[in-house]
Amino acid sequence: MSVQPLAGLRWTHVGGKLLGFGASVSDSDDWVDPFIGVRLPLRLSDRWSAEFEADIGGFGVGSSLSANGSLQIGYSMTVLNRPAQLSIGYRALYEQYHSGQNENRFALDAVTHGPLLGISLGF
Repeated sequence: MSVQPLAGLRWTHVGGKLLGFGASVSDSDDWVDPFIGVRLPLRLSDRWSAEFEADIGGFGVGSSLSANGSLQIGYSMTVLNRPAQLSIGYRALYEQYHSGQNENRFALDAVTHGPLLGISLGF
């Protein structure tokens, strides 16, 4: 098993609309967070692999704090004579963000999580 360092930028866009009684209110905001983290790939067999990834970011640049974690299981195969991998896993992202003041204040303190499915194809 190897430990791979990660660093990058994560862009987030959040928007919402409230409808009712013939009126509507909407708001949205977006921000970019720098992040650092690690990826831990693990080869289970010739075809099967697992990967854990975690990062932390924000640092007051975009959000106050963001934290991301995922766990994936992958199956390697050949598609159209090219190496490919099918992955299934689960991801969770926590973000704490605020901007503006008073009636222009936008705040988010949320965890977004759910399954993920992906395929990669080498060229």
